Amino acid sequence: MEDAIKKTRIISITLAIWGVIFLITGGILSTIDRTIVKTEYSVNVDNQKVSDLRTKEIKLKDMELEENNPLSVDPADYIVDSDQISENILKALKLDTSMVNINEPGEYKYTIRYKKKVYTGKFTITEKKLPIVTLTLKEINLNVGDAISRNVSSYINESLPEEVYNNLTLDLSKVSTAKAGVYEYYIYYNNEKTYNFLGIDSNYVCLDFYGMNHNISKKRYILSVRHLPYKKIKSYALALRPIELNIEFNVQGEGLYLYDTNTKVSSDNNYSKFLAPYYLRNFNTQLLFRRSNELKKTLRHNKIQYKYKRILNKLSNLFTHN
Repeated sequence: MEDAIKKTRIISITLAIWGVIFLITGGILSTIDRTIVKTEYSVNVDNQKVSDLRTKEIKLKDMELEENNPLSVDPADYIVDSDQISENILKALKLDTSMVNINEPGEYKYTIRYKKKVYTGKFTITEKKLPIVTLTLKEINLNVGDAISRNVSSYINESLPEEVYNNLTLDLSKVSTAKAGVYEYYIYYNNEKTYNFLGIDSNYVCLDFYGMNHNISKKRYILSVRHLPYKKIKSYALALRPIELNIEFNVQGEGLYLYDTNTKVSSDNNYSKFLAPYYLRNFNTQLLFRRSNELKKTLRHNKIQYKYKRILNKLSNLFTHN
């Protein structure tokens, strides 16, 4: 009888021990399952933080393009590591290249807007590298009183690309059809004539006839229509057209300046006050105002109307004082 009671106690204790083991094991497994779910959740949160971080770290490229080539309209082309940015963000970007003049070498700025933040980048337009050509000129025979051609292609034996013709300058200043004789004419390629009259090699002088060439090649001398912070070594008037003739005939005055960048001075960097009258000379300014009443009706917004009035006033003052 006692042996039976002992066996029963042993079995009860054994069952109790196994029950405790099962409870502990079940608790551990339950904890492991909860941990796995929590880990997956935390990974999702981390991914969201990485996406936000990439959005805040948009970096723009320093762009460079040869003059007279089209600009890309895809914002992704302007961003460093754009493949690391989500498609949704790329689609929301607003690119503005309106400040870049592809026809004039120089340094410009462009912007990309994302929501309320604006990123600004640098865009460099480089000078087009023209091909090296060899020209042979024709011998022209005319009778006294004949009309003389101003077409540069009429004086060249070779057939040349259009971009070369556009950079040729014909000089007939020493030719007279009023008197029989033998005369010389000249053809200059790629502003060579201007460099010759300046007496400076093309490798050392930057030509800036429109005030947009920022001397990105860091040449020592600059010929510009702007007031630049450098020593002025020569000054030409804006009297003859094309503008290069003022240098050829050494027309002294104000409006076009040759600077030495080795010597810095104070300056306002503004355009010469003679520039606007020079380019607008003989222009019928009444064309700007003739339809002013019709234009005003189309400008509904107060801010636009205000800007329009200011522009008209400035133009009116410009032509009144000149």
